[in-house]
Amino acid sequence: RTERNCKIFRKRIKRSRAPAARLHLDIAVGDYCRTMGSARRRVQTSMHTETPEKSPLTRVRDRRPSGWRIRVAAAAICLLYAASFFYVTRHGSSRTVDPAEARGPEKSAENIDRPAPAAGGHAHENFDRSAPAAAGHAHNRAVPGDALLLGPDTTLLVVCATRPEYLRRVLDAVRRLHPAVAIDPAHALTVVVSQDGRHAGVAEVVREFVAWADGRGLSAHHLTHEKPAGNLRTSGYVLLARHFGRALGSIFDGSAYGAASAVPQTQRVIVLEDDIAIAPDFFAYFGRTAGLLDADPKLYAVSAFSDNGRPPHAVDKKRLLRSDFFPGLGWMMTRSLWEEFGEQGWAPNGYWDDWLREPDIRKGRQVIRPEVSRTFHFGEQGGVSGNIFGRYHNNIILNDLDVDWEREDISYLRREEYDARYLSRVESATLLDVKEAVRRAQSRAGGATEWYRIEYRSQREFTSIARRLGIMGDEKAGVPRTAYG
Repeated sequence: RTERNCKIFRKRIKRSRAPAARLHLDIAVGDYCRTMGSARRRVQTSMHTETPEKSPLTRVRDRRPSGWRIRVAAAAICLLYAASFFYVTRHGSSRTVDPAEARGPEKSAENIDRPAPAAGGHAHENFDRSAPAAAGHAHNRAVPGDALLLGPDTTLLVVCATRPEYLRRVLDAVRRLHPAVAIDPAHALTVVVSQDGRHAGVAEVVREFVAWADGRGLSAHHLTHEKPAGNLRTSGYVLLARHFGRALGSIFDGSAYGAASAVPQTQRVIVLEDDIAIAPDFFAYFGRTAGLLDADPKLYAVSAFSDNGRPPHAVDKKRLLRSDFFPGLGWMMTRSLWEEFGEQGWAPNGYWDDWLREPDIRKGRQVIRPEVSRTFHFGEQGGVSGNIFGRYHNNIILNDLDVDWEREDISYLRREEYDARYLSRVESATLLDVKEAVRRAQSRAGGATEWYRIEYRSQREFTSIARRLGIMGDEKAGVPRTAYG
């Protein structure tokens, strides 16, 4: 029965035209097959004391110890299938990309010692920071407008609802790593904790944090938002998007600070959720990139998360990259971006992260992201997403190096210099198919750096390549995760 069900579900996956549904179902079916295989092995192991007259099949039928597991797993698969269908219907299936849309005759992807594909004219880029830069670039040369000081014009927003244990873990990390504590008292970063609803345990955790901040002369505020009355069937994604919108709006209009009129006008907000762990250099990273975000009109956010930040794709803890894909999970935005949303409002249909990825919102702009993630999503219970990408997120590496970002040169992230160096890497990389690229990368593990390029012509082909490389193969608004182009 296990083998038959697995074959049936695998066939359904192959017939599906939606890569997102295939990805979700592939994960679910893999878990189902592993669970059922383990149950069958346990059955067979427990049979060794039975009378020898009966065949193994008869013994299994007599005992039936895994029947309830099969029914529960089958029901879960059906629910996941329905959820994946709804998700694809809601967002639209991934389109097959016309090669004419890409630059040049073919689309390409490249990586370092670990080839990575791209889609829709994008490439997954991880080029070497240490490559020779243009003449005149000193090691500590700062990007114009650098804001190494996270003062009161920057606010950390922590969004929470009903998980006090998770929130305590996040706020304990903020206490320990707050720049006024870990770097210099002059970094008077303001903290706003926004609570959706009136959960007493969450409110108590926030009160403890505000008291701690008051004792150190820091600015911390507790916002509460009543969940709107009405339709109880409103999607959790919609409610979460509304919470984000109310919290960001109150910060940028100043109402979040109550009577604290002395707080300067907020120019940028760093957004965290109550199930995200942060790295030792989390605040220093945002402080170093804030000036670049302020000065570069082709950037609209800085993210601390790396979607493909797993071994062997995450190695260099000091490397930063530009990307067309908005990762979320710990990110920074500016007042000017918020003001752009004034006419249409914030995420009017929910799904705020996908909304930020839409072409009409992104407008051809990019985000800055690290190769090695500065955040880690640990929430497995109570979230609106149901931890659907937990299989990938659980393997993300959280940076453990306290990088002295004030000494790091990030001038290579300027658009013109970045593009020139990036295109040079792509064009000079060795063209290989995915099988040969993986073989070479594995044989050269720990050796000198080689650059490989894998070309493809559709989202379907990219998804297949991504699975071979162990990276995420889905896309949002036509842009694969970590892509650039």
